[in-house]
Amino acid sequence: MQAIFFYLLAFLCVATAVLTVTLANPVACAFGLVVCLVCLAGLFGMLTAGYVAVLQVLVYVGAIMVLFLFVVMLLNLSQEEAAEAPFGAVGVLKVIGCVAAFADLFVFARM
Repeated sequence: MQAIFFYLLAFLCVATAVLTVTLANPVACAFGLVVCLVCLAGLFGMLTAGYVAVLQVLVYVGAIMVLFLFVVMLLNLSQEEAAEAPFGAVGVLKVIGCVAAFADLFVFARM
């Protein structure tokens, strides 16, 4: 069972990292990076490094990503650029994020 969650989190981490690099919408890229960092925290949790996993979520997902999104919002995209953003990719990232959150909860519940 542990191997299944390891491979699931590893695959989601790599997939969202690739989506972060390839997507054109900066908000979708930031959300993909958040999901990637949460998956990485789950992998740390599987290594019984709970303190590092919590710090990963608090520092990188909580603080650094808020700064990234603040800068993106300061750029203030025009209406034409915002209309061209691929909303389908954001929906896929939301589903991947939910799966990663479920896997993280399962990992941390077993610690």
